[in-house]
Amino acid sequence: MYEDNAACIAQIKEGFIKGDRTKHIPPKFFYPHELQKNQQIEVKQIRSQDNLANLFTKALLKSIF
Repeated sequence: MYEDNAACIAQIKEGFIKGDRTKHIPPKFFYPHELQKNQQIEVKQIRSQDNLANLFTKALLKSIF
């Protein structure tokens, strides 16, 4: 799985991190951490401009895509 958000990758690899910015996220949404821990998925970082999914989720400049 490719992800361009470094904080997201850290949470998937380290599990639920209780902090000011994550206290509103229920722990049930950290299931990908279990998948990573059991080696069912591997999360890799990708640059935003190389992430093809951004085309469907973000408003991007025509020059990029």
